[in-house]
Amino acid sequence: MKKILVVIMVIGLLMMGGCTNSTPNTQEVEVETSKTETEQEIKEEESEEVKAEETEIDIVETARDYIMDLVSGEYESAYTSYTHDATMKQQINTSAYQSMMESIISTNGAFVEMNEVYAFELGGLQGVAVPVKFENENVNFEVYFDSKNHIAGLQIKPYQVKTESQLPEGIVEVELEATVNGLELGGTLTLPDGGGSYPCVVLVHGSGPADRDETVLANKPFRDIAWGLAQQGIAVYRYDKGSYAYPEAFIGKYDFTIYNETINDAVEIVNMLTSVEGVDAEEIYVLGHSLGGYAIPRIAQNAQNAKGFIIMAGSARGVHEIILGQYEYLFELDGEITGEEQTVLDAVEVEVAKVNNIDDYDKTEVFMGAYKAYMQDMIAYRPIETAASIVKPVLVLQGERDYQVTMVDYNMWLDVFGGSGNWTFKLYPTLNHLMMAGEGVSSNEEYTIASSVDQEVIDDIVSFIK
Repeated sequence: MKKILVVIMVIGLLMMGGCTNSTPNTQEVEVETSKTETEQEIKEEESEEVKAEETEIDIVETARDYIMDLVSGEYESAYTSYTHDATMKQQINTSAYQSMMESIISTNGAFVEMNEVYAFELGGLQGVAVPVKFENENVNFEVYFDSKNHIAGLQIKPYQVKTESQLPEGIVEVELEATVNGLELGGTLTLPDGGGSYPCVVLVHGSGPADRDETVLANKPFRDIAWGLAQQGIAVYRYDKGSYAYPEAFIGKYDFTIYNETINDAVEIVNMLTSVEGVDAEEIYVLGHSLGGYAIPRIAQNAQNAKGFIIMAGSARGVHEIILGQYEYLFELDGEITGEEQTVLDAVEVEVAKVNNIDDYDKTEVFMGAYKAYMQDMIAYRPIETAASIVKPVLVLQGERDYQVTMVDYNMWLDVFGGSGNWTFKLYPTLNHLMMAGEGVSSNEEYTIASSVDQEVIDDIVSFIK
């Protein structure tokens, strides 16, 4: 089956930062508003705010109607019938909405239907997810509302219908915020029921914005790990990534690096957990998945309170070294590279060439979604060399069917540390990048099928810790 290119559009809540750990295929649509229009719209904001405050609205119903206007081509109504905050007004207008939707429909096909709409919270904003089915590829429109119920942002995310999951018996969950890098990150501490202090694992995400469950389409690998470990006597702390909870906080941060994205948060959370009830302060471990695994050597340098580390599908190479291979793999699955796909490959090659000549560019230049400082730091980082200083226990987990972080990376870790007494390696023939089982050739379509982290992975982590 030919791969479908998913268009992802961000308005209002735009974040410049890390690369993606899922199919690397993001398109941003630029929108412009004339100075005169913007000034007039901002002047009108005060009167609109008063009207909105006088009448409370149902944000779920509002989001549903707003997105229905967009998918139905009612762009004027989408712009004028719903109160936008000042930032949104500066970034969008009727023609911008039309351009956005035409781009989405040209790739994803015609609108088919809307699934059940549901609300969530994100970084002080109320969010509403609107799952929408198109002929070729389904997506979620996520609409964000500020405290005045004004539309404060819109993002296009992978398709995810509302699901109800019941907490397994024998475990409990406590909401526990983490204050890191000046941000309040929502988090969940999962514990065995019954009191006492337990070993604890901190889960560190892959690249790009990610929630505490590390949700990828229909799957929630971090939730699976948390529940599975807690059922066997190990506590787990998972948290919303800063770039997910506060995307606007990273706009224009030209000195942003993987330390700001991932490492500093993980280290501060380890320190926080040493004084949290239910956690054995002497038994805290850090599990990094994908980019989080890539960052483990640096996390180990700074997380002095951690007892051990787990690299799960963690690359030994930077994104600039593996991204082209990911594209080529997916596009060659059906034995044919279309003209559209070749255009994408050519664009990726241009981005890689830019990275290879990064010193020629200004600090504001964007490389694969990241500013210059981020990529310069990644180029300079040598995970294998940095990991040589780790004396604490390390467990490396790898699925053989992983096309994103491949056996090339696993063997790079193994070749250097396979003979080290503090390193343990485990390979899983049927698992993909999410450590979920499958058959045949791996592809990104697997992520659309709801599955769970393989029980053997859970058991191996338990054996490593206990």
